[in-house]
Amino acid sequence: MQKAFFFKYLPLILLGVLLLTGLVTIFVQVDNYGITIDEPKHDAYGHAIMEWYATFGKDTSFLTAFPTDAYLPEHGGFFDVVIAVAQQMFPTSEHWQVRHIVTALCGLLGLVVIALCAYELGMGSYWMAFLAAFALWFYPRYYGAIYNNPKDVPAAVTTMLVVWAILVLIKQWESKKHVLRNSLLVGFCIGLAVAIRVPEVIWYPTLVLILFVWWVLQGRRIQQEGKLRSELIQQVIAIGVISITSLLTMIAFWPYIFLNPVKNLLHSIKLMSQYPWDGPVFFNGITVPAEHLPRIYAPEWLVIGSPLSLVLFALLGLVIACLWILKKRAIEPRVGVVILSLFVPLGAIVVLHSVLYDSLRQILFIVPSMILLAVYGFVQSIQYMKKSKWQTLRWAAVGVATLTLVSYALVIGEMVRMSPFEYTYFSPIVGGLSGAQGKFETDYWGTCATQAQEWLDQNYQQYTNISDPSVKIMTYQYPSDPTLLPAFHADDTNPDFYIASTRYNLNQNFPGYKVIHVVAAEGVPMCVVKVKPAS
Repeated sequence: MQKAFFFKYLPLILLGVLLLTGLVTIFVQVDNYGITIDEPKHDAYGHAIMEWYATFGKDTSFLTAFPTDAYLPEHGGFFDVVIAVAQQMFPTSEHWQVRHIVTALCGLLGLVVIALCAYELGMGSYWMAFLAAFALWFYPRYYGAIYNNPKDVPAAVTTMLVVWAILVLIKQWESKKHVLRNSLLVGFCIGLAVAIRVPEVIWYPTLVLILFVWWVLQGRRIQQEGKLRSELIQQVIAIGVISITSLLTMIAFWPYIFLNPVKNLLHSIKLMSQYPWDGPVFFNGITVPAEHLPRIYAPEWLVIGSPLSLVLFALLGLVIACLWILKKRAIEPRVGVVILSLFVPLGAIVVLHSVLYDSLRQILFIVPSMILLAVYGFVQSIQYMKKSKWQTLRWAAVGVATLTLVSYALVIGEMVRMSPFEYTYFSPIVGGLSGAQGKFETDYWGTCATQAQEWLDQNYQQYTNISDPSVKIMTYQYPSDPTLLPAFHADDTNPDFYIASTRYNLNQNFPGYKVIHVVAAEGVPMCVVKVKPAS
C-alpha cells in the first residue's frame, strides 16, 4: 500500500495541486502581463478569420486587411479564432483580459499534455508525468509567455500533442490495437499543429525518419516471421490516414489553405522556412541582420535561455539513450521519438539557416521535448544510483535530487523577482538577466509599455497641467497607439510624454526630455517614461 501511494497516488496528488495552483495563478496574475507589439495585429487577424467562418467564406478580408509584408494569411490562424470567439462572449472592456486568460489556459493545458507524454515515455511512470509538468510550468520563458504569446505557446502545446499521439501509436502498434484510431489521432494533431504554426510540417519528415529507422531495426525480423505483407499493408494504411487527416484538419482550421490547399500550403512552407525579414538582431553583443545570424543562434539560445540543471539533465538523458543503444544494439522507440522531436527541427533550423529573431521564442515549441529528455535523464540516473550495490552511489542519488530541488528553488525565486518579465530569463551561464544586458535581447516584445502606460495614466497630472496631454509610444521601430491612455492623444513629433522600450536604444530619443519613471526587472531597464521639459 505504501509503495502504491509513493509511486502512484503521491505524484498524482502533486500533479493535481500543481494544476490547481496554476489555474488560480492565471486568474490572479493575468492583469500584470502586458500587451506585446504583435498582439494587436494577431487579435485583428483572429477576428477577420472569424468573419470568414461566420459568412461561410464570403468575407475574405483576412487576405487583404493587413500589410503584405506581415504575411498574416500564411500564418495559421486557428488559435487566433479561438480567442476571437471567446472575446465575443464577454464585454468589450474585458477584451485584452479575455485574450490573455484564454492564451494562459492553453499554456496550462500544456502541463496536462506533457504529463501524458512523460507517462508514456516512462512506461506508466507517474513521477515522470509530474516532474515533466513541474519543469514546464517553471520553465521561465514558457510561463512568462503563456499570457500573451498566442503563437508559440499553442505551438508548443500541439507539438506535445503530436509526441503523445505518436507514443501511443507506437505502443499499440505491435498488438495491432486501435491502429486506425491512433493514426487518425496523429493526423489530427499534426494538422492542428500546422494550422497554428507552419514549421510543424517538420513532423512529416520526422515520421519518415522514424519509419526508416524502424525498418532498419525490425525489417529482418519481420521478413523472417513472414509478416512482411501484413506489415506493409498496415503501414500504408497508417500513412494514408495520417496524411489525409492532417490535410483535412488544416483545411478546416486554416482558411488560407482552404482556398487552395496545395499551392497555398507549399507557399507557406517555403515562406516560413526562409522568412523574408532582415531586421537587426542583437546577439552576443553585436547587432546582426537576421538573414546573416550565425547558425549557432538557435542552439545557443536554447542553452542560455533555459535553467542550467535542465540543460545538464537533457544532455545526460541523451548520453544514457546512446549508451543504451550501444549496449542493446537497438533503439528504445519512446526515447527515440522524443530525441527526434527535439533534434530534427533544431537540425533543420541550423542546416536551412532559417531566419530567426526574438531570442528563443520561435523555437519554444521544441522546449517540451528537451524537458522530456531531461526528466528521462534525471529519473534514469536516480534509479541507477539507487539500485547500485555501492552505498556511495545510493547517497549520491539523494545528493543529486537535493541539488536539483535547490536549483529549481533558485529558478522559482528568480521568476518571482522578474515577474512579469519571466520570458526574459537567462541562465546563470551568462550571469542571469543582469549579465545578459548589453549582450542579448531582453524585453524583445515591449510588454513593459503596458506598465509604463498604466503608471503614466495614474501620475501624469504631477508633471503637466494640460487636460489632454500628448504622448508617443515606441516599443519597436514604429509608434504604437496609446490604447491604455484614454486621456491622451498621439503626437509623434512634439509629445508631452514619451514612452519607449530600451530595445534598439529607443529610450535615447528625445534626449532633452527628463526620465520620470523606469520599468525594470532585476535592475535591468525595460521601458522609460519621459516628460517634455516645458511641461
